[in-house]
Amino acid sequence: MSLESRCSISWAGLVLATDGREEAVGSSLERYNGFMRLGVGCAFGRIALAGLFVALGSACDNGSFRVTYPADDAAEPADSPVAVDEADAAVVALDTATESVPDVAPSKDATVAIDTAPRLPAPFVEIAAGFAHSCGLRADGSVACWGEDYFAESEPPNVAFAQISVGEHYACGLRLDGGVTCWGDNSFGSTAAPTSGAFKQISAGELQACALRTEGTATCWGTGSSPPPADTFVQIAAGGEHSCGLHSDGTVKCWGSNSVGQTSAPAGTFTKIAAGNSHNCGVRSDGTLACWGSNSSGQSTPPAGTFTAASVGFIHACGVRSNGTLVCWGNTDLGKTQAPGGSFSAIAAGGRHSCGLRADGTITCWGYQGFEEAVPPAEPLVAIAAGSQFSCGLRANGGVTCWGANEENDMTMPAASFTQISACYFHACGLRADGSAQCWGADQGSASTDAFTQITVGESHACGLHADGSVACWGDNKLNQATPAAGTFTQISASGYYTCGVQSDSSIICWGLEPLGHGSTPSGAFTQVSAGSNRTCALRTNGTAVCWGANFTAQDAAPEGTLIRISAGADHACGLRDDGGVICWGKSNWATSTPSGSFVQLVSGFNHACALRADGSAACWGDVVLPPF
Repeated sequence: MSLESRCSISWAGLVLATDGREEAVGSSLERYNGFMRLGVGCAFGRIALAGLFVALGSACDNGSFRVTYPADDAAEPADSPVAVDEADAAVVALDTATESVPDVAPSKDATVAIDTAPRLPAPFVEIAAGFAHSCGLRADGSVACWGEDYFAESEPPNVAFAQISVGEHYACGLRLDGGVTCWGDNSFGSTAAPTSGAFKQISAGELQACALRTEGTATCWGTGSSPPPADTFVQIAAGGEHSCGLHSDGTVKCWGSNSVGQTSAPAGTFTKIAAGNSHNCGVRSDGTLACWGSNSSGQSTPPAGTFTAASVGFIHACGVRSNGTLVCWGNTDLGKTQAPGGSFSAIAAGGRHSCGLRADGTITCWGYQGFEEAVPPAEPLVAIAAGSQFSCGLRANGGVTCWGANEENDMTMPAASFTQISACYFHACGLRADGSAQCWGADQGSASTDAFTQITVGESHACGLHADGSVACWGDNKLNQATPAAGTFTQISASGYYTCGVQSDSSIICWGLEPLGHGSTPSGAFTQVSAGSNRTCALRTNGTAVCWGANFTAQDAAPEGTLIRISAGADHACGLRDDGGVICWGKSNWATSTPSGSFVQLVSGFNHACALRADGSAACWGDVVLPPF
């Protein structure tokens, strides 16, 4: 088969046919679901001829394409909805809205006028929000996800779904055949969905998920789940460590943890229910809202009025009023309760953001959209540190400046002078001139009064290195992360719930709860170790790097060559070469697009990184989590 174009067609920069010149395109076709497809990178029209499916794009408003069948084409199309004159050069219009196609006999030529108006993706019909990612279900059953992607939670499978639900770092979909498919983080069994049975509804909670079988009984899985009652329900909602079900008579029954009254459902009848981390909301039969459970930020005190839908986040909730407008209440951090104007048909409240579905199938999100931890201040610094969604810099006068998120007062710096700083997750610590430590941000316990030469910070603990090489730690010690190994050390590094150190004999030892898949610490002689959220990296005495631990995104595949500094983040790691250049590896859409130039210091945060130049200026990159709709 060949094509003749009366305007240009380009695919990946290659002109396939221009200005009346015929050119065979068979080699450019690829098999697609049993058909043949030619992808063209602009507006799309579609032609189905003799069993071949061809997607065509044109640079002009309406393109005419000449389709020539070779003599050996076997048969004419069997089910073409539009018949045309079989005469040579018969001209027909292809309706790209209905995808109707011409019926052309073999060995005949037909010129097909194609309307090349853009073929937009199918509109969204459902939305769901997790802690920091969201997913939308399109009318064609496909799913699009955006936001954080630590565990591939924003990478849905290529499956057609009838319904979706999003948890903390995972998501689940109800397939058209009634089966359930989940993706994302399975550290807590969240994606271990039942492999048999037919279901009619799913709900993903924080770490647990539940599904309703076709007959209305419930099953749940994942950490925090409790055996559901034997009742039959018409809707189920999974929360943090509790779940609720809606009976056919409109009454609600909840089960699981009742630490703040989240399973003490109110009397009355409801039409819809939604569960969050530790509170729930429901739309009553008269359209008013009722919420129960934790009310620490007013999240269980809904506004008056009538509603058609409600969604519950971590510590906030949102509802769709009867007139289609939105309202959110509860914790206001990050602007997640500042709903936009306009008319909406559905709402999804997540951990740090919210999303609304408009009547035209488009989605609008607000709240967390990536913090500016990758936007350093324009002032000279002598040292830098990177936390989860914030960064800090040490000025020459000992003062500290921080930028990015301020969820736990991370950027509320003390009025003190420091010689060194360290940050992790939602808090930071600094060493004063006398070696004493002072910390700010999320509470990690009272800092040690000892004098240190180095300090390092984990998620909820911190450690300091004494001048004699011994280590002292403080803060949360549930997993022994604040119980250092015996012996003397030359350098230490903490992250998450563990700490590692280079011992005086140049070997490495770690303590606390090391990341999933951490395995055995490598043997050999090292000069530096860097503890990351999901893995650890270290520099050998010859300057080569080695990383170990979880390897979701090839972040353990350290580059060849020698480095003088290494820093491990969440799903990436970075190294400083001896010429001052920076190289990063791991998750490509976070912090691996490095800046050019020469640097003298390097740090990695959860999903961003910063480097310091010799002139004191800083460059940061990574962490852009923006909803694409």
